[in-house]
Amino acid sequence: MKIKHKIILWFSSLVAGSLLLFSVYVYFTYSSLRQRAMDGWLERKARVTEQLITKDDAVVGKITTSLPEQVVFIYSPKDSLIFASEVTNDFLASQAFRKRVRDERLVRFSYQTPHHKYPKDGMALTYPGPWPSPSGQEYLVLVTAYDEDGYNRQSNLMDLLILGDIFAIVVVGLLGYFFSRQALKPLHRLIDQLPQEGSLGFRLQPENPNDEVGVLASAFNELLQRQEKLVDNQRAFISQLPTNYGRR
Repeated sequence: MKIKHKIILWFSSLVAGSLLLFSVYVYFTYSSLRQRAMDGWLERKARVTEQLITKDDAVVGKITTSLPEQVVFIYSPKDSLIFASEVTNDFLASQAFRKRVRDERLVRFSYQTPHHKYPKDGMALTYPGPWPSPSGQEYLVLVTAYDEDGYNRQSNLMDLLILGDIFAIVVVGLLGYFFSRQALKPLHRLIDQLPQEGSLGFRLQPENPNDEVGVLASAFNELLQRQEKLVDNQRAFISQLPTNYGRR
């Protein structure tokens, strides 16, 4: 592989790796922020239901459903269902799950559904309500919803990052090609100066004698000078051989 091609490959690989790491960081940072925002929305939706519960375990008022596919279930301290915004839900809160929520007091969860590419989010928590139970049992509210807008933005961000990285790598490859040509231009000039046949007195003329290529040219010229001196000494020695043999 030529040096020019190695420079292009190394330069493109370095930039491509940096862009990939940056894209992964941006994507997962947005994913984390989306999840935190969704958890905040679900928790606020769950806690606002405490203001709608009466001492008779009735729910008065209206629970707004501003989130896509938002479903709310409220269980009494005796673990009986006292409110459901929908008759059915794609998440079944089993008795074991409700016991876990009562033990931990707040549980964030997500679950996959066959109708969505991304999982739905849920929040379950407990609160004492207007009249705390003598046994210490609390009301349990469960809210599930699908963050359609957030997932669409996340998907668009991924597509944008992929297309941006591909475009940037192509541009970097082209820039690396022109950069390698410019960087190796002094070396190509020296190569073009090399004669097709050997000639005495030939010397390389570097563009800049102080850079690396200039130092290489100076070392090459010194080598040529020593070789020429050696050739001259050999010729002088050979020219004296018949005279010396004749004197003997």
